[in-house]
Formats: sequence, C-alpha cells, structure tokens
Amino acid sequence: MHLIITHILPPKNIANEIANILPEKAPNLFKLIQSYNVNVSHLDLNYLSCTALESVILELNGYKSNNKFRIGQWLGQMNIKNYIYDINMNPIWLIELVNLDFINGNIRLYTADDLNIQKEESQILFDSSQHIFNHYGFKVFFENKNFWVISLPKNFHPKLCMSPQLAKNYFINNIFDITPYNNIWRILLNNIQIHWTSHKINNNRFKKYLLPINSIWLYGGCIPDKIKKTYDQNILIIKDLDKYYKNNDWNMWLNALTEIDNKYIYKYINNTCVTDNLILLGHDYRVDFKLNNHKNIFQKILYKNWRYWWNQEI
Repeated sequence: MHLIITHILPPKNIANEIANILPEKAPNLFKLIQSYNVNVSHLDLNYLSCTALESVILELNGYKSNNKFRIGQWLGQMNIKNYIYDINMNPIWLIELVNLDFINGNIRLYTADDLNIQKEESQILFDSSQHIFNHYGFKVFFENKNFWVISLPKNFHPKLCMSPQLAKNYFINNIFDITPYNNIWRILLNNIQIHWTSHKINNNRFKKYLLPINSIWLYGGCIPDKIKKTYDQNILIIKDLDKYYKNNDWNMWLNALTEIDNKYIYKYINNTCVTDNLILLGHDYRVDFKLNNHKNIFQKILYKNWRYWWNQEI
C-alpha cells in the first residue's frame, strides 16, 4: 500500500517554528524523520500542470512526463472510465463543471468537488447544452457528474491547461491570459455561461444556497500511447490537514496532525501498517520514505539536522 498524507509539510516561512513543537505534537513523526532515509523533491507545479497529489497519483499509476506531454496532461486518460478512445489517435480533453466567482475584482475557481454536483444536475446541463457545443464544432461525451470528455474542432489547438485542482489555488484575474484559449473557445465559453446563468438547475441551487455551476474548465490533452492501466486501488490518501493548511489555521492543523500521528504514523514506524512507502506532501514539496530503509549510524550523523529538508533548505 502507498500511504499519502497531503499538506503535512508546512510552508517554508513557518516550518522552523513547527519543527520546534514536533516532539510534543507529533512524537511519532519526529521519530520517523530522524530514523528513515528520505527522498526530497521540490515540485514545479506550473510545469507539471497539476497539484502535488495529482502528480503522485499519476506516477503511481504509471504515467510520467515525456518529451510530448507533461504529467498533468495524462489526467485526461487516467480519470476516464466510460469513454472509449483509440491508441495514438486523438488527444483526450476533459471539461470540468466549475464555478467562477468574482470577488473584489478577482476570479476564484471552485471545482466540481467543491460544488457537490449531483449526477442529475450534470446530466440535465449536458443534455440542454449539446446544441451549443455542436454549433461551434465541439462534441461532448458524458463521463460522470463532475466532468465530461470533449472532442475539439480541427481549428482549435490548445497547448496546455492546468488541472482545475491546481487552478483553484490561485486568483484568476483574466482567464484568457493564463490559458491557451482562442476566439472559438471564448465564444463557446460565453455562450455556455449565458445559457447556464438562468438555467433551472442553477435556480434550484440558488434556492438551496449553493454556488451555481456557471462555467467549464478545459484540461488534459494527452494522446494515449498505451492501453490505460487499471487504476491503482492500493493507495490510501489522508487529507485531514488540507482545509486548515489552506486557511492558515495552524492551531487546528496541529490538532489534526496529532490525530494523524497517533492513527497512521505510529503504525508505520512500528511496522503494523501494511504499506510499501509513505509520501508526505506540502503545496509544492514532496518527501518519500521507504519501509525498512533506516539510516545507519553514519547517515544519522551526516543527517543529524533533519531540519534542512523539513525547512526546505535543500
């Protein structure tokens, strides 16, 4: 099993302060980082085109960057289950149903997961929007409630789009400045947004105090060169720290860390957790531990100050 704990590596500006209280708040983690060899990776998320977690899941499922595609573009192939595609033919593009929220002159993206979209809502929007996509040369295929597969017209060649999970971490002041959209996509997007603004689905969501589904986000773009591997089910992902990390609520983050320390890391260091490796993630930082890969006495002397990698100084 692969055990992944997201947002357990704090930002560089507070890492040293948290390191000082690790022995008290997370004694098992403190013991772990002093006793095991680690592999440290700084991640260029803009290059990867996806989040740290998405890049790890892609890697564990056999996908990687190459001279044609960045690893995030393989989300198109990895995420689909129902759509039938041909090897070495057309790229697989996805459109996620999202909300673009205007806040004090900025635009914030909320993903389909944030919106808690129901399958019936997605299906009705899909059925009622087919004529708009078709009119501009696009074809869409219903994949699931959160995203659809889209086939692009021959005159539209986007180069790269970040995943919606990555895009949600930023203010998008001008969506067209950071995405490779041309006029045909702008026109399509405008028409979809107009059609959905007064749609009965969003009227019902408004009555329930839910954010509207008011736009789509294009991502993916890989050309599959092999049959898709079976999705690796042998992955346990712990996201208990995410919301506190993103809200800079470090007191609650520390409380949640203590629970994770007792529930998961304790089992790992005592070999009672059936796992091959442990992966700790920050926003753009990754540390891998390998089971039974302890430091020898010389390594412990050499790496006595584990703070170097904890504080992201290496």
